[in-house]
Amino acid sequence: MADNDLSTSFKPSSNKAGSIQYDFSDELEANSMNIIQKGTPSNAKVSVRVVKNDSLSRDGEPSEWMDYGYLTRSLNQFGSSEIDKILSIKIE
Repeated sequence: MADNDLSTSFKPSSNKAGSIQYDFSDELEANSMNIIQKGTPSNAKVSVRVVKNDSLSRDGEPSEWMDYGYLTRSLNQFGSSEIDKILSIKIE
């Protein structure tokens, strides 16, 4: 997912509602992300667990989940200047 390889993908095994969460093995020192989807836009909700600019780091220190947007297009671009590091992403 975060490997800079556009062929990396996830496809659910059924049409039932659910979610996927990806925890980055290292803090992703970025405040923006692109998500590409194939076919009809899913309108799925995207949330990220982040360290904000005024917070500390992952090791027992503050992080929080924040709504990032919805998957409404083939190419979805998200970003916020309030984010210092992205720790996890969840798509519901």
